[in-house]
Amino acid sequence: MGRNLKTIDQESRQDLLLRALASGTRRRIVRHLMQRPSTVAELCHEIPEHTKTIYFEVGVLHRAQLVRNRAKTGRHVIHEVDPDVWAEVRAIFEPG
Repeated sequence: MGRNLKTIDQESRQDLLLRALASGTRRRIVRHLMQRPSTVAELCHEIPEHTKTIYFEVGVLHRAQLVRNRAKTGRHVIHEVDPDVWAEVRAIFEPG
């Protein structure tokens, strides 16, 4: 019975991660952050969306734990992709 609960929890976690990547804007944010950790202001220069949208989408990625804060300088937060969680995403598609 414990094994089934673990499988359900794992599937729920995978669903959360995949839902977080369901948006094209969020995927663009992740791709950008994989190349270079950035602030929301920097993301806004690279991704053609309103600042409010970028803030919202970064928040979704944070709640899914795909993105984390790397550093904070004054009011500016540098965001980066969490490599351990990204490995979880990749593992979803690996055979076996």
